Amino acid sequence: MAKSVATATSSLVQTLRRTSNRIRCPATIDQEAIVPTSDPETVYNILYHGRDQRRNRPSIRRYLLKKEDVVEMMMSEETDFPRVYLTTAVEEDENARGGGYE
Repeated sequence: MAKSVATATSSLVQTLRRTSNRIRCPATIDQEAIVPTSDPETVYNILYHGRDQRRNRPSIRRYLLKKEDVVEMMMSEETDFPRVYLTTAVEEDENARGGGYE
């Protein structure tokens, strides 16, 4: 008899699970989406060119050294630290990381 009560209870629970629908779907959105309006006071101004400070930078200074200039600097009597040792052209960029030496 105890087995039949357990079976009946199990059957009833399975029937309730089968017939009940989900109260809330996981994909249901809780809140309404906020849609921006077209009022000029509430719309973000995307014309940022006038406020873009990257356009106000000074021009990039570039120094190109030739081999003759480097040899002359190496032969000079001035004691600069570090000594001039150059294998390629030097370009200086004020806005680059590390002073712009490449």
